[in-house]
Amino acid sequence: MQAENEVYWANSQVGLYQRVSRGSDRCSVRRCLVGGERMQLSLLLDGHGGTAAVDYCIAHLLDLFIEACDADPSVASTCTACTAAFKEAHRQLRSIQGCTSGCTATLVAINEDRWTCVCANVGDANVILISDLDSQRSMPSYRMLCANHRISSNPEERERILSEGFQVGRAALEAERGSQPGGPLRAYPGGLVFSRALGDADCGGWLIPDPHVSAIRLKPESKCMLVLASNGVWDMVEPSLAAVIARHARDVHAAAAMLVQRATNARNPYFTSDWNIPLDDTTAIALSIGASVPASTVLEAERKKRQVWTIRLAIPVRAPSPGLFRKTSLRWADAKRPGTTTGSSAADSSERSESSCSQQSRR
Repeated sequence: MQAENEVYWANSQVGLYQRVSRGSDRCSVRRCLVGGERMQLSLLLDGHGGTAAVDYCIAHLLDLFIEACDADPSVASTCTACTAAFKEAHRQLRSIQGCTSGCTATLVAINEDRWTCVCANVGDANVILISDLDSQRSMPSYRMLCANHRISSNPEERERILSEGFQVGRAALEAERGSQPGGPLRAYPGGLVFSRALGDADCGGWLIPDPHVSAIRLKPESKCMLVLASNGVWDMVEPSLAAVIARHARDVHAAAAMLVQRATNARNPYFTSDWNIPLDDTTAIALSIGASVPASTVLEAERKKRQVWTIRLAIPVRAPSPGLFRKTSLRWADAKRPGTTTGSSAADSSERSESSCSQQSRR
C-alpha cells in the first residue's frame, strides 16, 4: 500500500560528460516538488573573468528559481520565475564588492506531472530537443530551444546595443596583427562577445540578465532526449549531427560523451592543448524521457584521463521505501582515482537529487 508521503518519479535519466580545461563550467541537476507537482531542474553555467560569479550562481540560482515559483507549477509561473531568478542573481552578483566576473546560464525545468518543459538562457549555450527517438525515420526531428546571444550572430542584440549608445567592434591585438582588429564582435565597455549574462559589473548597461524563455509540451508516450551543451559543443557540432549522435547512442551517458568527444576532435589544434584538451571547458548534459528508458539508480564518477571527467547520474523509476529520502552530492574532489564509485544504492536516492560539478581554477 502506497504511503501518503511517497513520491513516484517519472521514468527518466540524466547523463553528463565534461572535458575540463579552465574549470569555469558548472552544472547541477535537481529534483524537487513545486506546489505538489514533480519538477526536474537542470542548470548549466559557463563562467568568464574568474569563477566567483559561476560559483555563486551554482549555489543559489536554482533556489532563487524555486522561491520565485511561489508554489505555482503552471507554465506561466515557471516562465516568470526563470526571468525573476536570473534578474535577482544578476542583482546580487553586482552588489558583491570587487566581483567583476560573470557567467552564462541555461536552465531547464521539466514538470513531470504536466509533461511541460520550460527553458531559459542567457549567453551562447543551447538546448536541443530530439523527438521520437524510437521511430524508424533516418533523421530524427529536433528543435533548438534557446537563443544565441552572441553579438556576431544576433543582429537584433547588436542593434539594441548600438541604439543605447554603446560601441560594438573587434579587439585589436597589436602583438599579433599590428593595428588590425580581429576576432569576434564585442561590446564595449567590457569587451564581451555576448550581450546577455549574469554579473560582469565592469560592463556597461548594454549587458542585461533578461533570459530568452521558451515553453513546450513533451510527449510522455514517445521517447525523446534533451541535450544542454556549452558553446564548446555547438561551435563544432551542428544540431542535425547532434540529433543523429543522440539517436544512435546506447544511453544518455554515451550521448553526452559522444557529443563532447566529437566537438573536441573537430576543434582546430590551435584551440587545444598538447593532450588534445580544449582550452575552454566543454560540457554536455543529456536527459532522456519516455517509457522506454531503463531503470537505474547508479551515481558514478570516474576520471578517464588527464583533466577528463565523467559523471553519471540516473534517477530511479520506482519510489524508494519511506524514510529513505536523503540528499546526495558529489564534487570533483570526491573522485580520488579512476573507477571510484559513490552512492550506488537506492538509499542514496532522494526527493531532491542534486549533482554539482565544481572545480577551482584561474582563468
